[in-house]
Amino acid sequence: ALLLAVISGLLSDAKAQADPKSAPQLREYIQAYIADHSGLNDLDDLKTLLEEKNFFKGNDFNSLYLKTLITYKKGSYGDIIAEIEALRQTISFVKKEQSADYTAILLLLIDSYYSTKLMTAAESVAKELYENQPDNSDVLFRVLRIRNILGVEGAADTVLDAKLEAVENSRFLTVAKANSSHDVFLFNAAEIEIVLDPVLLAQLKPKQLVQIYVDGKIAFESYVDGLPEKIIIAPPFTGIERKVRVQVTVFN
Repeated sequence: ALLLAVISGLLSDAKAQADPKSAPQLREYIQAYIADHSGLNDLDDLKTLLEEKNFFKGNDFNSLYLKTLITYKKGSYGDIIAEIEALRQTISFVKKEQSADYTAILLLLIDSYYSTKLMTAAESVAKELYENQPDNSDVLFRVLRIRNILGVEGAADTVLDAKLEAVENSRFLTVAKANSSHDVFLFNAAEIEIVLDPVLLAQLKPKQLVQIYVDGKIAFESYVDGLPEKIIIAPPFTGIERKVRVQVTVFN
């Protein structure tokens, strides 16, 4: 596994470890490895390597997130619930620079509850996150999934309803800017429908190449003069109940 060797090399290089620029790169490599490897042995190899290199540190949400992500990918939802729920009960304050990682950890806790059909517990954590981050699309996506199963109780919340509708409809994408990236949340349909804004189209030349990537993998390409009115991106690049990153690139 070439990527695992690269990760090992970065962890073993004292000079790289001292360089603040290497930390984001290392994290990116680790996340890429997790995304591309679903086998338990591969994931265990990564976790063992990180443990041997003392990557996981106490009171460090950055490394805890990656550890939790590995555990989630292995399907060990009960382990996540036990560890993160215990942590959640003891946390009273999170530093601003660690809040994004802590939120990502709690999202994995919600997903673990959801995957084990503990919907009330999932709803409780999602509600807490929504109260603190009412415009976080990742949180709203969890609220939407849970609502689909538990239903809605009490008076209507038109503000929340509008936000959830926007998340659910994010798969209908109008691209107004070349070389742009978009988060798309796939809820109950696996297809992404992409339309290039007429203003953008008018600025492009017939033989410019348009490429669309989903999570870093090319899913569509065409010259401008051969573009369909609507671009459909379907499985295997997409799937139900998942978030994908769509990147639209236009070459001169």
